[in-house]
Amino acid sequence: MSGDSFYVLVGYVIPVVILLLTQAISHPLKYGVVNEVGRHVIPFVILVMAIDMVRSRGFVELQGLARIFILSAFWMLMVETIVRVGLSFMQVGVSLNFYAYKYNSLLYPDSNFTAINILVLMVFVDQSKKMSESMFSNSSWVLIRWILLAGLILTFSRTAYLIYALYFSFRLIVSYRKSVFKMLFSIALMLALVILIGPVYSAIVEDGSFLTKIDILSAAMDFVDGKFGSYMLGVGSGNLLDYIDRESHNIIGLMMEMGFIWLLILLLILVFLAFRGGKYTAWLAFPVVLSGVTALFPIAYLGFYFVACALLTAMAHAYDGGVYGE
Repeated sequence: MSGDSFYVLVGYVIPVVILLLTQAISHPLKYGVVNEVGRHVIPFVILVMAIDMVRSRGFVELQGLARIFILSAFWMLMVETIVRVGLSFMQVGVSLNFYAYKYNSLLYPDSNFTAINILVLMVFVDQSKKMSESMFSNSSWVLIRWILLAGLILTFSRTAYLIYALYFSFRLIVSYRKSVFKMLFSIALMLALVILIGPVYSAIVEDGSFLTKIDILSAAMDFVDGKFGSYMLGVGSGNLLDYIDRESHNIIGLMMEMGFIWLLILLLILVFLAFRGGKYTAWLAFPVVLSGVTALFPIAYLGFYFVACALLTAMAHAYDGGVYGE
């Protein structure tokens, strides 16, 4: 076991299991302690396995693993998209109600989870290309990117659209930071995107899904006031529905369930992972963190991100002449 996997095991997995058992003793968990341990712990066990799988490997071998990951994840997400949209179309036909196309997923509760993983894969593709452009032909890189963008559009996730627009704009600014003209062009493009997505933003703030997030934030502010014990240890994983008639969609809702101590442990692990592979993994964390704060934090489905993060970290170390895990 490498130092990083040991850090994840001791720094997150064991403390969270103890926390969940403590919660179960103090007040029953709505969906059972076994279910909640699986929800919060299994993705991090996947992370430990992924770290141990990629450590001490050379760049050529990691390049092959990255190629396998890109192709397998690409087809998995595209099959999910085709089946979900196809089944929804068979049920409702052509509809202006985009919610009708967000369900019927083979893999996730709804397409918002698909959107996050597509965003993670898009960033992984971009960062992998910087280190190993020969992994695919130029036309294949372009084709993969455009098909993933089409898949993202078909998730009908407005938050994902906004995150991609921000990622695309920031990436341009960083890429052109040494050219004044190109940087000004990038800033102008970002402003244009902000103007163009104005109607999308208006639709979001008037939507019930957005109002749910506002309700969670408002409830969290009331929750902190005078409830120090619950604030530190949470009301119990899965129990938020009993307190504010809302489930824990984002990081704020999860903090109410799991407590501030859990949030601190989680943030330490996420920050550690985000910068373990330098700028490459920092970009990879962008969609997950931004989505988690604003809309949806897929705690039970982080395994996909963790595998991508471990692989990209190992590639970054090998690309710079080092060996990850040694």
